[in-house]
Amino acid sequence: PNMMIIPFNSRPLFPGAYQALNVTDARVIKAAKESLRRKNPYIVITLPKDQAFEGDVPGDASEVYDVGVLAQIVNVYPSSNKKGEEWLVYSHLRVKMDEFIAPKTIVKVDESKFMDKAQIKEVAHKDGEEASTSPESKSALTNQIIQSEIAMVRSPKTIKTINIADELNTARYLQDYGVAIGRFLKLANESFTMDVAMQSLLDETFTVYKHIFEVNPHGLHQSNFSRFNYAQSKKGVDLNLRPDLMADFISGTAYSDGIVESLQKILETTNIEQRLALALDVLRIERDLVLKKAKTLPESGLPNGGAATSQAEEIDVVVELEKSASKVFMPKKVRRVFDSELAALRRERAQANTSGAESRKSYLEWLVSIPWGRYTKDEYSMAKAATVLDEDHYGMQEVKDRILEFVASAKLLGSLLGKIVCLHGPPGVGKTSITKALAKSLNRRYHRISLGGMSDASDLKGHKRTYLGAYPGKVALAMKDVKCQNPVIVLDEVDKMSNMYGSHGNPVAVLLEMLDPEQNANYVDTYLEVPIDLSRVLFVCTANDIGLLPAPVRDRMELIEVPGYTDREKFRIARDYLETKAKKQNGLDGSHISLTDEAVTKLVAEYSRESGVRGLDKYLQKIYRKVGMKALKELKLDEVSEPAVAPSPDAVPAQLENPVSNPKAKPEAKAETLMADPKPVTEAVAPGRTSREALEEDDYADTFPLAEITVDRVTFPETYTKEIQASELVGLLGPSHPDVRLFDQPPPGFTQGLAYSSMGGAVLPHEAVLEHPLFYSQSGSFSSTGLLGDVMKESSAIAYSFSKMYLSRFYPENRFFERARIHMHVLDGAIPKDGPSAGVTMVSSFLSLALNRSISSGIAMTGEMSLSGRVRPIGGLREKTMAAKRFGCTTIIFPKENIADWEKVPDYIREGFTFHAVENYSEIFNVIFPGMNATEGNGVWKADFDKIEAEAKKKKE
Repeated sequence: PNMMIIPFNSRPLFPGAYQALNVTDARVIKAAKESLRRKNPYIVITLPKDQAFEGDVPGDASEVYDVGVLAQIVNVYPSSNKKGEEWLVYSHLRVKMDEFIAPKTIVKVDESKFMDKAQIKEVAHKDGEEASTSPESKSALTNQIIQSEIAMVRSPKTIKTINIADELNTARYLQDYGVAIGRFLKLANESFTMDVAMQSLLDETFTVYKHIFEVNPHGLHQSNFSRFNYAQSKKGVDLNLRPDLMADFISGTAYSDGIVESLQKILETTNIEQRLALALDVLRIERDLVLKKAKTLPESGLPNGGAATSQAEEIDVVVELEKSASKVFMPKKVRRVFDSELAALRRERAQANTSGAESRKSYLEWLVSIPWGRYTKDEYSMAKAATVLDEDHYGMQEVKDRILEFVASAKLLGSLLGKIVCLHGPPGVGKTSITKALAKSLNRRYHRISLGGMSDASDLKGHKRTYLGAYPGKVALAMKDVKCQNPVIVLDEVDKMSNMYGSHGNPVAVLLEMLDPEQNANYVDTYLEVPIDLSRVLFVCTANDIGLLPAPVRDRMELIEVPGYTDREKFRIARDYLETKAKKQNGLDGSHISLTDEAVTKLVAEYSRESGVRGLDKYLQKIYRKVGMKALKELKLDEVSEPAVAPSPDAVPAQLENPVSNPKAKPEAKAETLMADPKPVTEAVAPGRTSREALEEDDYADTFPLAEITVDRVTFPETYTKEIQASELVGLLGPSHPDVRLFDQPPPGFTQGLAYSSMGGAVLPHEAVLEHPLFYSQSGSFSSTGLLGDVMKESSAIAYSFSKMYLSRFYPENRFFERARIHMHVLDGAIPKDGPSAGVTMVSSFLSLALNRSISSGIAMTGEMSLSGRVRPIGGLREKTMAAKRFGCTTIIFPKENIADWEKVPDYIREGFTFHAVENYSEIFNVIFPGMNATEGNGVWKADFDKIEAEAKKKKE
């Protein structure tokens, strides 16, 4: 039906309440009079969007909210200020505007003449009584509202139950009066059930009212609630079963400032549980206001003020804790602990046990800060996940595929149970950043816990409450921070936990409990002493070297390797991500300054040799900083700005005028005083003032608000362009240190091995030399250097033994090892090295020396060596292959058992390689010493041994 719209800018009205309206527009008064004559006393009251709106006729639908209430004009009185009329209205139900009919332009009515008629009639109720024409005061109108409520209780027929379809006509006649009209539809409530959540909200509502009544037993809230409860009980309504009525009553009787928009949102909400939750928030604001007023009573000298304040303070703490507890869904066991501790807190506060109460209060605050039973809604969209992962991460296809597999599984199951994922790989490859993308793709909240250097289990699990300054562990802190029980929690640098454990236990043992799906549903924090469900948390660990993790911890993880980047991938990352970032952070975004492709290629190949891109990012930042500085000088844009001038007294920001924040500020200080060189405090002390007072005043003497110190950006001319060439990198970054071969024609004993560590792949040259020529008086021996670990030392011993066996078997006349004192060195001696994969490289160095034959510098090899000559599998083949490619190698040798890993290496990395997958060292020998025959091998050191034998014979003679 079409209804006349009356804006009411004080607050939204709610169904079931009386309200007095002051109407001054003659068009509205005349239209209402006609409606009353036609027995149609219904209007729609809405809230203007602009609280400064004046008048009774909105000119456009955008000026008022769509949702309002259908109200009945109950009584009409002359206004006490002789302007317009006072209407007493009763609101029936929610309505929503379907169409707005703008008011017609009509001849303005002479308002003064209209008011002189004094023909206003009282609207008939059900019995059709005539309205009184005697003037009524404001107090009489207020009394009429109360009497109307009482009358409605005594005689429910006073307000007629309306039927929109039957009672309301289209009211076309209203268009002739120049008023605002709208077509409205009934806004029905959604059906609801009294489940646990709804009952919890309702119970909390009555609890808050109880607190208000305890602090102010004779206040407006008490009287309003008493009348409302009495009226509903007369109707046979049980408020414990009517959350819809409670929500409207709370909202309709709230009087706090600044809640108009919240009330309008409540009016528009049709879901009863949501409506009651919003209304409960409003009621808490009302309670806080009552408590605040109660605390100010002693200052006003009112009787019983001290008692009211004490009571308010006592209730305040408990109220806040219960309010926080109502926002979560504590398990029964946790709720019992909370209720018990809260009761103990009340007793301690009553007994003035300050220290005990504060400790217990702190514990309860932590307990209610855990988001018990609160979860975010996951999104299992593979398309969205793929898009999010591709936004900030180039390549890493295998990692992305594994993440998409998790999303697909969750979509099939309908939920993603707690998972423990470990991303391991070299630094700077994006392990931590991809965890953020994972959380974003799942629509989960994110929290990061750094485990680097952690040596105390209490940091993870919390301290006992008996300790002074005790607090929960990092997992509980994470829960408090994210406000839900199913976040993505990143355990960063899990391999960097210290092995020097503190007095409070081993943090690795805590990890075993946290990361075990069979245990973490009842994870108990030492401080909280109640179980926390971690079964729906997605734990993501990051590590550089999983070999440092204990086996039980690794067993609980889903391991995902994040490999290093190839030069091609680094080029694209630099171009598509890092270069844009570097230009923006150095103020060059929008300028025509860039690197050429050749410069980026050289930067990647010669300056950024690590597996990640962190170093590459730093180099780009350095380049654009220096280029920006040169451009400023070249264009003469480096002009000194005018000195800052102190703001005038009229322009002092509000925060500086606040006597609390700066009680001694002098806004009238002169600019030259502010910019002068600071003097010692002793010289600045005025007579009669302490040094501390002077210091407090002078602390901010030369400071300004942030808005006043911002410097305008320098913009480069559109005509200025600059391309940074590859040849300029040396001047910008200094000389490069590219991977270069030590020898184009390596000497015998020199072999290029391949290594893999947490930093990525590398070429590891091995050198073996004779310490002395072969003498009669010396016997064969072997020593090694290069900061080798225990495993690598054992590998060298195995290699030495195998080399002697191999030479004596295939070249028995070559007795090199009988007299040779060999020193083997593994280059980059300052870097610790360990692992078994250098075995074949060491054997090759020994045999190269024994056969006095060089190995090609284009050959690189890796593989563990056994005493019987078997070549055992190794790890990190992809990274080792990338290192060999950077080094310019063309032939790579690796164990045959790693052929599956070789197939996974991208084609563009394998391109240009000749590979040999071997099972036995004899296959390697044929590759590195082609064409070696018995005659050559046996005769290498023949002349030397002939001399040794001759010398030996001479000594015997």
